[in-house]
Amino acid sequence: MSKFNWGTPLENWTKTPNAFFDALSMMTSMGEVKIVLYVLRHTWGFQEFKSSKLISLDEFEHGRKRSDGSRFDSGTGLTRNSIRDGIKHAIDHCFLEVV
Repeated sequence: MSKFNWGTPLENWTKTPNAFFDALSMMTSMGEVKIVLYVLRHTWGFQEFKSSKLISLDEFEHGRKRSDGSRFDSGTGLTRNSIRDGIKHAIDHCFLEVV
């Protein structure tokens, strides 16, 4: 049994494009999947479609920070090496773009 109460997503949820699910078969590691999902949440999830967003290794690992220094989320749950590998694979497979 899950420790989370998923409930019906009436609010406080992130839309995920159908193309993401189609692309899952091209992803080569769980790290890549987690990195892409994390980026989707922090871009499209906040309706930030047209601008670039910088996400640090610390944020991928431990979560994004609010202006007061508290954490907005708990990150990806990956180690630094897994984060680097996931980012590299996501870039190589054209899921992420470096600007």
